Amino acid sequence: MGFPVRPISQQVRRRLVAVAVAVALPALLAQPAHAQAVDDATRAAARKLGSAGLDAFQAHDYATASDKLGKAFHVLQAPTLGLWSARALEKLGKLVEAQERYLKVTRLEIVGGDAEVQKKARTEAATDLATLSPRVPSIVVQVEGTSPSEVSVTVDGTALSPDLVGEAWPVDPGAHHIVGAHGTERKEADVTVAEGEHPSTVLHFGVGPTVAGAAAATAQSLEPGQPTSGPREPASPATSDSNARSPQRTIAWVTLGVGAAGLAVGAVAGVLTLVDRGGLHQGSDCYETSCNSQATDKVNSYNTMRTISTIGFLAGTAVAATGVVLLLTAPRAQAPSAALVIAPSSAAIRGTF
Repeated sequence: MGFPVRPISQQVRRRLVAVAVAVALPALLAQPAHAQAVDDATRAAARKLGSAGLDAFQAHDYATASDKLGKAFHVLQAPTLGLWSARALEKLGKLVEAQERYLKVTRLEIVGGDAEVQKKARTEAATDLATLSPRVPSIVVQVEGTSPSEVSVTVDGTALSPDLVGEAWPVDPGAHHIVGAHGTERKEADVTVAEGEHPSTVLHFGVGPTVAGAAAATAQSLEPGQPTSGPREPASPATSDSNARSPQRTIAWVTLGVGAAGLAVGAVAGVLTLVDRGGLHQGSDCYETSCNSQATDKVNSYNTMRTISTIGFLAGTAVAATGVVLLLTAPRAQAPSAALVIAPSSAAIRGTF
């Protein structure tokens, strides 16, 4: 059993045509007077590419959108296509290319198609261009030690004209590699820029060793305070040796001093412990290891001195030993000899260093 087919009314037909025209970007039919004539097949292909590119843009697939809209704009120089192609490039961070495409759209002639739509696209391109331009970063490459005309400079592999050395070179945000060659000399630099930044970098020629790459230049790092260019003067042996050994030897001396103090405390406390013990044994309040309540203060004093003496000897010995090790292993022109002398009431270090 078949279904009756009703004819489409004129009102519905007009609506369908309007939707189809909007989706198919009728502005693609616009063609500047200076462009070559586009045949129907090419125009249809460009229309399909532009529609697919706009769909991709609305789906946030800017890589696909840029590819398809760029191809369509190359075939059919319509302001609407150029506008959305530039917007896709901007979304991808290709600010320099987007800036140039916006500028190109503003200069396109309006011929054929929906003139109002094309004029609006051209106006929007001018507005977007004014907003984008301050965001486009640049790099200023300068040359010292020779004339810019004698140096071959590239930025990310693109040759830089000698006339543009020392001038702003627009780049996209991100990392960029700069190479300068002058005869057998080769200088390299890496610069990372953000939107709106305009840093400068200087390539020095005729000073320092010739490097084959950035890694070789990095390996020849300078000490803090050393000039960034020019020959380095060798440090005197006395200064070099003093700088190498001074920190460790200072720590060693401080450690030995602390250890010696601990041993001195242990020795003094040990002497007082012996005195207290003798007093307890000689008195009548204690017998062998037991004492009555009358000797409580003397017993407490004895135990306290004994604890202090033990801690002083153990800690002092450990710290002093650490100091000796640090001193013996410190870089020096002459190996030191040291001796730790401990007396009942004092401790000292003797030797040559």
